[in-house]
Amino acid sequence: MRKKFSVFLGIVAILLLFGCQQIKEKFNSLSPEYEQIADVDGLLNAILEQIAKTNADLVFDGQTLVDVEHGLPHFERVSFSEIEHFDASDVVAGLVIRPIIGSGNPRLIVIVKATDKAASDSLEQVMRMIHSDQLVKFQDAGVWDLSLINDNKMPRQGNFLLYVTWEDSEELVKVFERHVR
Repeated sequence: MRKKFSVFLGIVAILLLFGCQQIKEKFNSLSPEYEQIADVDGLLNAILEQIAKTNADLVFDGQTLVDVEHGLPHFERVSFSEIEHFDASDVVAGLVIRPIIGSGNPRLIVIVKATDKAASDSLEQVMRMIHSDQLVKFQDAGVWDLSLINDNKMPRQGNFLLYVTWEDSEELVKVFERHVR
């Protein structure tokens, strides 16, 4: 009797293992793996590629977003040091995408990699200051500009921080979260 019970338990264990493996394979096929990006430049490129995918008027040329109709860049990539409030000692690397002609365009993407957790905390405050600066700069702008600024996102994962004021900011945050773990 004991031998039959042991054989029965062995069969059940094998079936459970087989079933768990099938469930794991099914789950992995539903949730694709994303390359983990460890540098600011690669992360910004992934975000710009997403913008180009969802905006037929823009194409990503490997460096910036270019207007399809005119073939001219509408946005420029600059160092984080060109934005106020940053303490360079807190930042390992940082990049900004902003409009070339910025007077009437609130779109902005800032990605920084902090040196450590304390620097990350400090940089979160900087991101809030950038938001306040945008609100002041565009206080007389139209409702669309103000709603775009108010809908901005400021996620943080590890030592990476993102500030994004863009139409599909939620989708851009998803790109950020998939590539920074």
